Amino acid sequence: MTLTAAAQPAVPGSWEGVKWFAGSSGWLKYTIVEYADINVLTDSCRPWIINSVLRHSKSAALRCTGTATTVVVGTRIVDNEGDGVQIVEQARPNLGNLGTPRTTDDGGNTFVNNGGWWVYHRGPLNVRAQNNWWGTTSRAEILRNISDGRDVPGY
Repeated sequence: MTLTAAAQPAVPGSWEGVKWFAGSSGWLKYTIVEYADINVLTDSCRPWIINSVLRHSKSAALRCTGTATTVVVGTRIVDNEGDGVQIVEQARPNLGNLGTPRTTDDGGNTFVNNGGWWVYHRGPLNVRAQNNWWGTTSRAEILRNISDGRDVPGY
């Protein structure tokens, strides 16, 4: 399934995107979401994004706010004008966690060719993003493209 702009040719920011709000849940599975301002917004909820593609967004491919605990697995977050993932407030998405016996949340995501930060984190909670492909194996390059408490103390 593809969720995209109605007007063609589509440009980033052509529509608002998919939104989950407090208390909601659900799945995006094998879905392409493209050309929104924010392709997927999760606010104080726990949806799963599995084997999907979030691309060509204007501001962010995925934005997690409130107390969102979104789980993202096997998803390509690529070719966005803005950030790949934005994490703010008390949100704590799972972008890959190898520290549990469960294997359904082991990452396997791809973060490539995003115009802003690959991950932009402005919240007090630690976020895991293990077992992903960042377009490089250079730890220094990966850290240069993730904005969090190392860049802005207090986050």
